[in-house]
Amino acid sequence: MNRMDYGRSVVTVRVLEKKLLTKNKLDRMIDAETPEEVLKLLGDTEYSQNMSDIQNAQDYEVILKRETERVFNLVRELSNDTEIVDILSLKYDYHNLKVLLKGRLSGNDFSYLLMDAGTQKADKLKLRFDTKHYSEFPDEFSKAINEVEKDFDEKKDPQRIDIIVDKYYYINLLRIARKVNVPLITNYVEGLVDFQNIITLFRVKKQHRDMKFLETVVHEGGTIPKNKIVVSLNDTPEVIAQNFRREKLGAFLVEGVEAFNESKRLSEFEKISDNYLMELNKESKYVVFGPEPLFTYLVAKEREINALRMIMVSKINNISSDKIKGRLRETYA
Repeated sequence: MNRMDYGRSVVTVRVLEKKLLTKNKLDRMIDAETPEEVLKLLGDTEYSQNMSDIQNAQDYEVILKRETERVFNLVRELSNDTEIVDILSLKYDYHNLKVLLKGRLSGNDFSYLLMDAGTQKADKLKLRFDTKHYSEFPDEFSKAINEVEKDFDEKKDPQRIDIIVDKYYYINLLRIARKVNVPLITNYVEGLVDFQNIITLFRVKKQHRDMKFLETVVHEGGTIPKNKIVVSLNDTPEVIAQNFRREKLGAFLVEGVEAFNESKRLSEFEKISDNYLMELNKESKYVVFGPEPLFTYLVAKEREINALRMIMVSKINNISSDKIKGRLRETYA
């Protein structure tokens, strides 16, 4: 990878960053009286290009889906190394695999849920899946499909589809991150895995599941050994916080554990995770040549889209503005 090749792309991204929604703009939407008012405010932003045929605020998800696809395709065109975008777009491939597998195994058609923001075009992915041309997929895709179909044939448990597909997602994600070998991206992926694993630990504790189950849903590749997380299942939150205090993300993990211990909800833990990952990316503001600004722009855009989704869902369900603001993650803009 030649960092100098990214000069022009970085200039373009700096222009795109100026179109990101600031906290003030998001606050105006949060303070709006109705979801229709939020939609009107959104019409004065770059989202307007995805809204010409939208008449009902209930259709907000169509707007967000279109914007996600638009932005990922745009940044892919700007990038000299597609793996930089693949790190973030890969989850849409595995979302699509879940959609297709659940459709096939249930006998239903969920094609309307496919997202065209992955490393594979959704229509081509579906065609290869439907015709069982698995050899044209990356190795992790075909392994995920084969394992899910075999497992479902034996256990008939649709909940295991997500568990198996997620396992191969993280394997694939880590392989690409190691190939890219950019410190920011490596730290992002390792942090993502670590937080996901600790949140999963507490989710499994709440569900009163055993270590054998936990071992199937905790992933390799973070900075914390998988076994250390699994053997913590029967520990109290206080002991878990003490045991993980010296890890690379120790301070953030302890904060998350304390928040969970107080509220018994994982939403605050997830917010701390998201804020940490966003904070990592703010270093990109000082990069002139390199892929980091492109990666960070996509992270910021996804964060913005998730914020809009939360705002719209909250407005539709008459949740107060104060509660929405309390749930809002840090933004890049």
